[in-house]
Amino acid sequence: STYCGNGCSLTPATLPVDGVYTVLLLPYSDYTGSLTANFATGYVTGDVTIGGPPVTLTINSPGQYGTWRFTGRQGQSVSYAFTNGTFDYSVNASVGVRKPDGTTLITSTYCGSGCSLRSTALPVDGVYTIVLFNNYADTGSLTAKLTTP
Repeated sequence: STYCGNGCSLTPATLPVDGVYTVLLLPYSDYTGSLTANFATGYVTGDVTIGGPPVTLTINSPGQYGTWRFTGRQGQSVSYAFTNGTFDYSVNASVGVRKPDGTTLITSTYCGSGCSLRSTALPVDGVYTIVLFNNYADTGSLTAKLTTP
């Protein structure tokens, strides 16, 4: 369940089987209104290297999302900087980091114009994913740079 008063973006999901799926809109109390749903397939990806050059992802379609992947070692500290965001507002995009098993390492934060995430020691060896969530059906780009503090 996600609050979508003026708009929202749901966590991207891979559908397990072919078929018809239903999105349920439940109004609060006895309020009325409308909501437009946009569904996007596909996502943009990029590989970023700790200590390497910045990598930009561009979201061209409302509802689309993006991911940067990077390889890290257990105990390695990583700082995350995101710059040059071109989303309409800071809240129109957010970024979060997932561990190799897909669970959350760093909870998503608004980042439509740019942000930084706290330095983190990686818990295991593997390929990590930074997810760029496209909130409010916006389009734009964001540049990621990873460093060792």
